[in-house]
Amino acid sequence: MNIRRAIVCIAAVVLFASCGKELAERVGEVKKRVDAGMQQVQSIGEKLIKHYPKEQVNVMIEGRSINISFVNSPLLEASDEDRRKRANEVYEILKDEPFGELDVTFTRYRHFLGFSYQTGSTVFAFKR
Repeated sequence: MNIRRAIVCIAAVVLFASCGKELAERVGEVKKRVDAGMQQVQSIGEKLIKHYPKEQVNVMIEGRSINISFVNSPLLEASDEDRRKRANEVYEILKDEPFGELDVTFTRYRHFLGFSYQTGSTVFAFKR
């Protein structure tokens, strides 16, 4: 009976060890993808900061979609044509980035009594 337990224990250790190796490989792959995504966000942010140093720009990537948001931009008070011109400029700046869809938004964030909310969003979408 003790030999059976020993064999079962050894088999369990071998099984867990092989699963642990596979799990570690998968975690490593996920980390590489996350690192690549973060580098892409940083690269895009740096490009946009060079062109628009006085603007608050948020960058978000989800899959092959990139969302660029100009927060509390003076363009919120400008015409729709001015916002469209800025969105086209952003597209030209980022045209070499690998994306399937690019959304450029202009959003107003407000704060009131400790609460934050957004109003006045305008979205311009570009698809490849």
